Amino acid sequence: MRKASQIAVIALMTVSGCQTNTPTPTAAGTNANEAREDTVRIAKERAQQLCSFVPTAKTILEILDLGIPNVSKGALIAEKICDAIGTKSLNPNYKGVPIRGEYK
Repeated sequence: MRKASQIAVIALMTVSGCQTNTPTPTAAGTNANEAREDTVRIAKERAQQLCSFVPTAKTILEILDLGIPNVSKGALIAEKICDAIGTKSLNPNYKGVPIRGEYK
């Protein structure tokens, strides 16, 4: 019985050292995933207003992941997307990221 208690204590000590994979809150009180979701939502809404085009979330996130400082907000991403599709290219892209979505 004593050995079972020791095993239980060791198991609890091991588990208590584990960390969860929860996102770190940002200054605005949201986590990084929520901020990215907001960026996607804003970019979609703004692009539809600007050029009647709704980009896919994947397109927006790929542009965001480029890490370009001035292109980190949804409205700016929407402008870059609208500029890219305005070229009438068969394969519009922004800095190598293919622009995908649909006209509304």
